[in-house]
Amino acid sequence: MASAGLLVLLTACSATPPAADPLEVPSLESIVVDGIRPIGDSTSLPLPIDPYQWSDSDTRTMGRALDRAAGRCLSGFGLAMPVTPAMPDVGPASVTARRYGLTSGSEAATSGYRLKAAMDAGPRPAPSPPDPEVAAVLRGTTGRVGGRVVPAGGCAGQAAAELGAGARPGAADLVQDINTRSWELSRTHPVVTAAFRAWSACMKKAGADYPDPMAAMNDRRFTGVPSPREIAVARADVACKTATNTTGIWYAAEVAVQRKMIERNQSALDVAKRVKNDQLALARKTLAAP
Repeated sequence: MASAGLLVLLTACSATPPAADPLEVPSLESIVVDGIRPIGDSTSLPLPIDPYQWSDSDTRTMGRALDRAAGRCLSGFGLAMPVTPAMPDVGPASVTARRYGLTSGSEAATSGYRLKAAMDAGPRPAPSPPDPEVAAVLRGTTGRVGGRVVPAGGCAGQAAAELGAGARPGAADLVQDINTRSWELSRTHPVVTAAFRAWSACMKKAGADYPDPMAAMNDRRFTGVPSPREIAVARADVACKTATNTTGIWYAAEVAVQRKMIERNQSALDVAKRVKNDQLALARKTLAAP
């Protein structure tokens, strides 16, 4: 989140979150993988769970709205919302950019397994601590300021309540569980493990011994500035994924898993989506107000 929205969010969400709906996980035997197609770079792949998740844009919208609402509250105490400089985006290009391991040949050739944006940005500066009085009013750890009563939960809590963020301005636990568990389950599907074996055999011919793409990407020997060895392995990795269509097979398997999970958890997911849309509507209303 930009600005101080993260501080507001963390402060407002310090209370115990609501209980999550239990995730109904399908058996591997019930999942039929079809629609496999050749896939190279995985950056722009959609997933069935996407409509239920909060996009980066959604999260930024909520962060700005939390800032605005908390700032209005602070202004009543003669205080201003702290503003922190925006940090460069140093993560993957998308949710699926490295979900199935490294798939970009250009990244492999220039930075191995590293995120080039993170390498170019260098270490992030530590954020400046907020003014103690502002922090106390945000968190509600002080009772009065200038004779005025600080609202219960502070200005952050008040802002979160105004925006319906008690359920957290992010994907519901169930949505997050599906996003995580589908990846874990898909990598154990027989069509995917067969693809891993084919990929591993291809890598051995290139002089690299790994059981699956994630083992290569997470090789602890690849530290510091990318070495010629790392770049060679990364390039072989992408080439072997292309030769065996490992990415296409794994993606098709995860899509099949997510569809089955969504089908089994549709009612709870509909609630999560409605909550998300309601929160975003409140956020946009807050940002549109003078």
